This record gives sequence, structure tokens and C-alpha cells, in this order.
Amino acid sequence: MCAARDPLNSDAVTVWYAVRIEDRQLCSGASFSRLVSHATSFVPATAVRVTELEIVPSVPVEMQPVNDVPPILPIETLYNAIGTIVQLVWGRFFFFRDEIAVSLAAREIAAKQESLLDDIALSDFTICAFDNTEFVLFTRSLQFASALLSQDCPIEITKGTLASILHRQGEL
Repeated sequence: MCAARDPLNSDAVTVWYAVRIEDRQLCSGASFSRLVSHATSFVPATAVRVTELEIVPSVPVEMQPVNDVPPILPIETLYNAIGTIVQLVWGRFFFFRDEIAVSLAAREIAAKQESLLDDIALSDFTICAFDNTEFVLFTRSLQFASALLSQDCPIEITKGTLASILHRQGEL
């Protein structure tokens, strides 16, 4: 197996899973809410950093950047905002077990040139919405990635280092 070092622990190699989910409801708010709820049952999260949003009808106020700084929301605030979403056209959601972790990650990202690889690696799991047709979930949890196979929609799982997965998907 080709391996890249985990940026958080230079002595460890971390295996990641990218789960591509074709959403038949076109990334609706309801679909996203179900996915977040399912994800947090495997990997508990209390906070989320939100970036690069395009939402129909519009981005909820609490999800909008302030002075070009992506918001960090308590998970309850995210669930409340999801209720107003008709469709996610695009978006990246970086989930963290606690708000301290997300604040530290945000500072670390801000201190260097922001990259998708760093954002995902610092999170506990990440959900991206693409072109209002699919979600891609990045996780270290094999149990969670495997559980998603029971969903009634087309799913593709890729296993590898985060860098190799993002490279294959054309993100790096």
C-alpha cells in the first residue's frame, strides 16, 4: 500500500474512506439532514465548519461567512439551518467532536495556505455536496463507511490515504 503521512501525526499513516453517494433527491435539505444524523451516530460531532456554500433558495444567515471567515456552528444550529434548505448545490462541511478542536483547526488552517487536504485531515469527518447530485463523505471510520452500503442509492467507497483519494478524485 502506498502511504502518505498524516499531517497531524508525522509518525502515523492514516487510512481514509471516501464514500460517494449519488443522491436521488438532488442533495435536498432532508437528504443532507439524514446523512448528518447517520454520520453523527457513528462519529459524534458537536461543531461544524462550513465553507463554499451554494444553496437553494439561499444560504441561511448563520451559515454565511463573516469577514470572509467560514462560520463554526454548534451542531444544533446546523440542524436548525438545514430545515430551511431546499437544495445544496455545493458545500463543504467539516465536522468536529468539540468546538475547541474546530477552533484550533480553523486557526491552523488560517496560519498556512488553506487546502482541502488539511481541512479534511483536521476534521473528524467531512461531507461535501457536489453539483446538487451527490455527497462525498470522508471518514476514518470503516464501520461508518461500511454501514453506508445499506443505503438504497448508488454508492462508491474508496480506501487509501487522504492525499491519494483526493488526487484520484481530481481535488489535488
